Amino acid sequence: MKRLQFLFLIVASLAFVSCNSKNHFDREITAQTFQSRAGIVNGDRVKKYDPVATHVVAITDQAMENCTGTLIAKNLVLTAAHCQTPDEKMYIAFGLEVSPDNIQKINLHEVTAYRMAPGYQDVLTSFKEVDHADLMILQFDGEAPAGYEAAEILNDASVLFEGMFVTVAGYGVTDGIEQEGDGFLRKTQVSIANPSYARTEVSTDETMHGSCSIDSGGPAFVEVDGKTYIWGVTSRGDVNCRKRGVYTRIDSYLPWVDAVIKELSPL
Repeated sequence: MKRLQFLFLIVASLAFVSCNSKNHFDREITAQTFQSRAGIVNGDRVKKYDPVATHVVAITDQAMENCTGTLIAKNLVLTAAHCQTPDEKMYIAFGLEVSPDNIQKINLHEVTAYRMAPGYQDVLTSFKEVDHADLMILQFDGEAPAGYEAAEILNDASVLFEGMFVTVAGYGVTDGIEQEGDGFLRKTQVSIANPSYARTEVSTDETMHGSCSIDSGGPAFVEVDGKTYIWGVTSRGDVNCRKRGVYTRIDSYLPWVDAVIKELSPL
């Protein structure tokens, strides 16, 4: 059911682009479906002891993986607001493979609460073209299993510059046209296309590698002075995952992130 819903969103987004006759690519991205941000295209399978594996999780409805997220506290996951499924229960899945073949066998934790970033607007229905505040924090029951730890958030994304390589990760499809290959945690590097794409968003060049369907909500990491930080959350991109992606800057919402952590994951 979820897969059919995603395919519908692709069709709807294409109609939206056509009706608005968007020609400039950076603006075209904002009008196209977030479904295109699902799987890592031309990426590598993440190994068990890779630091990425200690931070990244899948978000599921117990049938299949739907989105990707990042652990930011012992019981909290940061993801994209458009990953919310108000009519279905959400679960956090821990593991390098989260697919219909093994989803009943892996470590699942039910989502018990969530908080949307203030000002969130759905990219498909909003009249805004940028700055959608596409962030959400999920609280899940219990705590993350051994081997997992919270990612450290970059508090100033001004260190990002055009041409800089960053790492993106997710459980999404590896072929944006056929919409297949999802279910395994993968990562790849992409370069920053425009660090000032919008006030709270950054665009990346994803002509050869990048995020795709079900990578939505996944992390964008950067290394600063030998240390890895999460700076962005996968929001949206072109339908076939062949051009560019748009990522929400976490530092733009740090007061909200800190407040939610304090509320839902007290020491």
